[in-house]
Amino acid sequence: MPSIGMKIEPAAPRALPILTFREGVSLWLNGEPVKALHVRPGHTDGDTVVFFTKSNVVHLGDDFVTYGFPFVDLNSGGSVRGMVAALDELIPQIPADAKIIPGHGPVSTLADVKKFRGTLDEIVALVAKNLKAGKTVEQMQKENLLAPYSAWEGGFLKPEQFLATVVKDLQSGQATSTSSSR
Repeated sequence: MPSIGMKIEPAAPRALPILTFREGVSLWLNGEPVKALHVRPGHTDGDTVVFFTKSNVVHLGDDFVTYGFPFVDLNSGGSVRGMVAALDELIPQIPADAKIIPGHGPVSTLADVKKFRGTLDEIVALVAKNLKAGKTVEQMQKENLLAPYSAWEGGFLKPEQFLATVVKDLQSGQATSTSSSR
């Protein structure tokens, strides 16, 4: 993860998956149907969401976190806009009373996921507006553009790092643009 100054060695062969899939897979686990879906690139290009249908539990992985600004690994195919788009596709599929397991943080609710998604969309729009006005990432960082999102501070990433990620994502043109807030 050079974008945050970390080097992670490749996994040992015994740590590699024995079951792979392209779009989704369903299986039975402990007497319950479990559905795994490969979603749009968000955290990385290999994101999977797992629905435990009988238990009414959904594990969103690192496409939803509660610790602060999410880590989007652009070098591994991730995209902030893709994360929003993935959540847009997933939210209608999640039962209103489901227990949500984030990639990091306490068990959450669908309302928490919707709030997270909305905040991401606001940040992307704010950064895009400032880019369109001709500002550089350095200017936006100096102006503390993400100050209104101070509730997300104290996590894995500093606001300046997340701002730089959003700028790089927007300038890459890889992901589809996000839709309006839900």
